[in-house]
Amino acid sequence: MNLKKNDKKENLQAASEMEELSRVTAKGIQEADKDAVPKIDEEFLAEIKVQEEELKKLIPEFDLAAEIEKNPMFAVMLSFKEPMGKVYEYFNPEYLYREIEKEILDRIKSRNLRPEHVEQRGKSGGYDVSSLSAKDIEEIDKRVRRGERIEL
Repeated sequence: MNLKKNDKKENLQAASEMEELSRVTAKGIQEADKDAVPKIDEEFLAEIKVQEEELKKLIPEFDLAAEIEKNPMFAVMLSFKEPMGKVYEYFNPEYLYREIEKEILDRIKSRNLRPEHVEQRGKSGGYDVSSLSAKDIEEIDKRVRRGERIEL
């Protein structure tokens, strides 16, 4: 019986030592975690704010906090110093599609504003044929029969 009491005593002592060790370890981990927190790079944060303002000028509905909440990878890519505009385009392809569509429409509009080519001006007509007299039509007919090229 005496052995069993010593065993119990040793077991209790070992258990209390384990508890103390786990407490010290937990405290050490907490302190180590405090040291492991990365220091905030003020320059990086300033650059993020500048990029956010620039992007808001282009896309008024842009909200950085909402983008990060919607997709945490947005923040990860920013932490790797990717430009915010490119990251936004990557996660919001519909914005890129709108930009491409706008560019195409602008090209089409600018094409319509160009002056006509010389060949097209002749075809669109400078004369109203219905206003020509019979004598004018005969004169044009004679010139055509001689092989002349007539532009109206």
